[in-house]
Amino acid sequence: MNAPVLLRFEAVDLEVYPRPRWSDLVKLRAYGPARVVLQGVTLALRAGERVAVLGANGAGKTTLLRAAAGLLLPAAGRLEVAGRSALGVADERTFQRRLSVRAHLEFMADLLDTPRDELEPLLASTGLGPYAHLPAEACSGGVRARLGLARSLLGAPPVLLLDEIERGLDTEGRAELAALLRADRPGLVVYATHDPAFAALASRTLRVEAGRVFEVAPCA
Repeated sequence: MNAPVLLRFEAVDLEVYPRPRWSDLVKLRAYGPARVVLQGVTLALRAGERVAVLGANGAGKTTLLRAAAGLLLPAAGRLEVAGRSALGVADERTFQRRLSVRAHLEFMADLLDTPRDELEPLLASTGLGPYAHLPAEACSGGVRARLGLARSLLGAPPVLLLDEIERGLDTEGRAELAALLRADRPGLVVYATHDPAFAALASRTLRVEAGRVFEVAPCA
């Protein structure tokens, strides 16, 4: 019996709004005109799959993940997520500069109604224990990447989305991320990457190119 579909795109078009130009500001527009990034995206991703998303910078990988996370509404088509999705990025702009690593995770745990006793194992497994007391503004890019990963893992979301989370991670952090991708988890993991070693850990591979999303056939 096939595993249940946790993330489904049906003929989805995705648009983004660039920063306003002077001509837009004169017309009292907060953003520039919409630009279609992806067209006709049709996917069905299932529980237990590890899906790598490949493509050049600017191809639309982040747009695809943001839509799956509910941060971007489709301009056309239908997008369904079974359960909660969580997006982890390498350097999250929503981190409060003066809030400590632990406080960030406590705040998110409270929002998700997740017991705080889950935080200690999570801090340990993501290598954040020694930095738990530091404010975000005092953390290196690698530590913020670990924090982005830890925050996305809170509450064991059925759909875990990772946007080039390996950027800035040291050797130990990359090994921990690889172990996460190899782990037998009941949910779905979709991750954008430029790293061939991480891409090779996927059970399915997608490529974003020229406004389309293609499935890449596995190597023989």
